[in-house]
Amino acid sequence: MVGDEHLADDLAQQAFLNAYLSLSRFRGEARFSTWLYRITVNLCRMHLRRQKLLLLEEEEEAEALPDRDCGPMERADQTTLRDTLEKALPRLPWRQRQAVALFYLEGVSYPEIAEILGVPLGTVKAWISRGLQRLRQSLRWEAIR
Repeated sequence: MVGDEHLADDLAQQAFLNAYLSLSRFRGEARFSTWLYRITVNLCRMHLRRQKLLLLEEEEEAEALPDRDCGPMERADQTTLRDTLEKALPRLPWRQRQAVALFYLEGVSYPEIAEILGVPLGTVKAWISRGLQRLRQSLRWEAIR
């Protein structure tokens, strides 16, 4: 989400520390992982706000990538796809980046993403769809060069 592996490690460490210090406030209304994702997303948001990188986007319908349960050849293709996705994510506006990363890299469901980000389900689908469109265009442009 932040486009820098070392910064992401620092923010993840901070998220775990924040979760530990706030454990008494965990109400159990959602899954623990959803609560932890929310803490992490908020930390990333605060960091990017400080860098003036937070952007808003409009809604569109979402598309899905191939099934995650597959054979060795498909798994290798998906590993390559994952690497490409991780490198291209920083090109997306913040909202699209966080939705795409949570869904495709972390395997979080659409409803959980909506809960984590505090937005309607349709908004999550729109951000993912628009993000995938931008990634496709960006990767096509790179292939042409």
